Amino acid sequence: MRPKRLSPFALPTLILLLAFALRVYHLDHHAIWGDEAFSVAVGKLPLAQVVAGGTDTHPPLFHTLLHYWMPLAGDSPFAVRFLSVIPGMLLVATIYALGRRLLGERAGLLAAGLAAISSFAVYYSQEARMYSLAAAFTALSVYTFLRLIDAPDARLWSRKSRFWLAAYLVTTLAAMYSHYYVFFVIAAENLYALWKGWKHKPWPATWIGMQVVLAIAYLPWVSAQTGYLSGRANTRLDAWGPSGMQDVWMRALIAFGGGTHVPADVKWAALGLTLPVALGIIDILGRRTENEGKVPGSAVFLVLYLVVPMLIAWLVGPIMPFFYERFLLVAFPAYLLLLAAGLMAMGRRRSPLLVLGGLGLALTVGINIYSLNNTYHDPAYAKSGYNRLMAYVAQNAQPGDAFLLLNPEQRYLYDYYGFTGIPAYWFPPPAPWDDPATQSTMDDIEAQHERLWLVLFGNAYDWDFGQGLQNWLSAHTFRAYHGDYVDGGLELHLVGDVQPSEPIDARFAGAIRLTGYGMSGMSIIPGGALQVALAWEALQEMDRDYTIFVHLVDDEQHIWGQMDSPPAGGNRPTSTWQVGETSVDRLAFQVDPETPPGTYRLQAGWYELATLERLPAVDATGNTLGDHVVLAQITVE
Repeated sequence: MRPKRLSPFALPTLILLLAFALRVYHLDHHAIWGDEAFSVAVGKLPLAQVVAGGTDTHPPLFHTLLHYWMPLAGDSPFAVRFLSVIPGMLLVATIYALGRRLLGERAGLLAAGLAAISSFAVYYSQEARMYSLAAAFTALSVYTFLRLIDAPDARLWSRKSRFWLAAYLVTTLAAMYSHYYVFFVIAAENLYALWKGWKHKPWPATWIGMQVVLAIAYLPWVSAQTGYLSGRANTRLDAWGPSGMQDVWMRALIAFGGGTHVPADVKWAALGLTLPVALGIIDILGRRTENEGKVPGSAVFLVLYLVVPMLIAWLVGPIMPFFYERFLLVAFPAYLLLLAAGLMAMGRRRSPLLVLGGLGLALTVGINIYSLNNTYHDPAYAKSGYNRLMAYVAQNAQPGDAFLLLNPEQRYLYDYYGFTGIPAYWFPPPAPWDDPATQSTMDDIEAQHERLWLVLFGNAYDWDFGQGLQNWLSAHTFRAYHGDYVDGGLELHLVGDVQPSEPIDARFAGAIRLTGYGMSGMSIIPGGALQVALAWEALQEMDRDYTIFVHLVDDEQHIWGQMDSPPAGGNRPTSTWQVGETSVDRLAFQVDPETPPGTYRLQAGWYELATLERLPAVDATGNTLGDHVVLAQITVE
């Protein structure tokens, strides 16, 4: 009895199931990051604003879909990202269809399987942005384009051809309204269409007419967005040089091969997959049609599909403000199809490269599994830490607290993860720091709030013009906490007026002198906060940056409360101090709630963060103090 043959849909179905599983797994594991929060905010706007020019850099289709999606599915990370899973699945299916049409059934299955496990494709199928959508519609545009252009001239306007013509116009327009790099693939389509159809009289006029229709349909967005985009363009002539070419092509090819979540040494292995891609190009261009002995046109187009977008991406570099690998996701299907062609050419029975073909396939799968594991589980590749930052505030907030939000680019993340129980003040202020209105605002903050949560986001200190906020915090508050998060930082500052009024003379490594100190009290309860002010003088220039420590210890040197910090919270590193320069650091820490009643020592000193080696201390007469100075005896009640 003959075994039953598998259904022709069995393997494609299994591949799609695998793709779906990888795209929904840990879909909400990572926090929403800045661009995703922006997409959510735009999607919640009235539709007229969603599609208005100037709302976002990119065309509005994704945000329009998100506008209608969120009322149905919600705005949780899983819900908003699932909208990208759908086109991510469509992309895998379309790559299979393209591969089957251009290279055969086996190549289509291999390319689709590689797309299913691709770290690059999975990552952007799990992001609430437009990249997965743009890639899927672009692949559909290519598929419908090939179906249309392969129609015999005599049946150009047949019912079937009219269907593919309409499908091409719809999918291409949808792609155009998703991302600008789609036009680079359309350029490849135009080159191939005019090359193939120039000798056939109906084709040039028909094709040009189709492009005119697309241009007219895109004019509303061009007129709405031209002014906004012209204000964001810049000139970077160096992007035309070898370094610019390397920046675009190498980054794109590495991402195509293994995603962006791999260390440097693995990136070179991912770049090595360019070799089977090149072999795939050689193989398909070396094929000949049975009747005419010519290179199949599909092979020419497949090469154009990859090369033209990458070439144009490099050429437009000087007028683009930046480049990211994800922009070229629209050309990623061509890479996978050529990779599949190369691996299959290496894996033919009589090929001397048979073993290398197997190794190449294993390398492709291995790199992407490794990259996926990093994406899913390695905190070093987390999208954002803003949710954890806000969760820490929520766990430790007290009545009378306030937010100081430095860098307005965090506004959408704050709207998504922040909470209304704490007043928020945005920085930099609208008026200069020396403006009376700004000073009045700062006076009100100091009068109304005892604790201030400073939220730093991105290049936060670049927004603190003249270090106005940092200088104000140094003069009016005591830093009690600092935590680093992905794309940001969090500090807790306690408002107080303790001054370093107690004189002292302690010298550290002959470079730094402690001239005075002060504290908020000589006794404290467990769980209470102690404020300490320290006055410093630079005795010599230093080539290293040192960190201050203030510790509350018992007789066994067990620490029951501490604060370690670079000078001025990192705003004035010791390597920048000049001889004779003076400064004051204001630090605070919470005493451990489990601290037993008794007498404890408050001690301070300096250490080098890289080695944790403390600076030796002496008093004014040169007597050795060890690696710290005792400031006072503190009673814990």
